[in-house]
Amino acid sequence: LTWHNLQYYQDLMAGMRDAIAEGRFRAWEAEFHAGRSEGDIPPL
Repeated sequence: LTWHNLQYYQDLMAGMRDAIAEGRFRAWEAEFHAGRSEGDIPPL
């Protein structure tokens, strides 16, 4: 589980860094939050 968590945060930070470098952080942030609010498990 620890390795999974580390990989998740490495990917997250890489995406953030790329978005900042390309000047599109706000768009990345909106996409991130939209994806997080959907979730991957259907509601009961």
